[in-house]
Amino acid sequence: MVVLTSGGMTYPTPPTSSSFTIVRSSSWLMICSVYIECYHSQMRSNYVNVKRAMAACDRHEDGFISLPDLRAVLSAFTIPMSEQLFHQLMER
Repeated sequence: MVVLTSGGMTYPTPPTSSSFTIVRSSSWLMICSVYIECYHSQMRSNYVNVKRAMAACDRHEDGFISLPDLRAVLSAFTIPMSEQLFHQLMER
């Protein structure tokens, strides 16, 4: 398993479609659970900074920011993510 380190914390990285490793669905669910918990932990500890960064990106002061700005803020203050993973999350 590959690990990703950010802000002194280490996270497992999800397998990619180009990976030749077969991951059982229970293993994938466990990795997702770890990711979600890490995300929540990082978001709780960085909430004020995330809120300020999002406010700074809200150019029209209407409560909306662009997807590239959202990805940049989340990657900077929570867990860095690939563009592909970000788009998959946005499709949900």
